[in-house]
Amino acid sequence: MNDRTNDHTKLMKLIALAGSDNDAEAIASFRKATHILGRNGISWTGTSIPDHLKELLALAASEAASDAEAIAALHHATRILTRNGKSWTDIAISFSDAMKKRAGKSAGKR
Repeated sequence: MNDRTNDHTKLMKLIALAGSDNDAEAIASFRKATHILGRNGISWTGTSIPDHLKELLALAASEAASDAEAIAALHHATRILTRNGKSWTDIAISFSDAMKKRAGKSAGKR
């Protein structure tokens, strides 16, 4: 399995865990997912998810945010997703697709 495939697999699992009821698990998973996205040139605000979710995810990912602020942002995002019939898995798929597109564009430039 190459690094990009491994990143996709990890990203799917980590973002799904961002909705965990265990706050420590949720924030740790979210921060690891943020690192993977960054390593692949993608940010939480750089994809086609609704703006209000982008703002919450950017806040949760911000190094300036305290753990309490990040957890509150993740909980709020979870409530919004649930209200709209979505889940963290839907977000994970969106970002995984963005990584695949970016990888395809990079491969085409070689």
